[in-house]
Amino acid sequence: MRIPISRVRSVTETSMMFMMPMPPTSSDTDAIAPSSSDMTRVVSAAESAAAARLRR
Repeated sequence: MRIPISRVRSVTETSMMFMMPMPPTSSDTDAIAPSSSDMTRVVSAAESAAAARLRR
């Protein structure tokens, strides 16, 4: 591993590395739909929060 000359130069190099655009992909990918169990957890959490507010 190389040791940077200075902290500023190291940070600049790192930030420039993340500014580079990603190359286009050759094929499209479909969005991943949330599974029904994930949606159940979200609804259950919301219902629990609402019930807790009513109990106060």
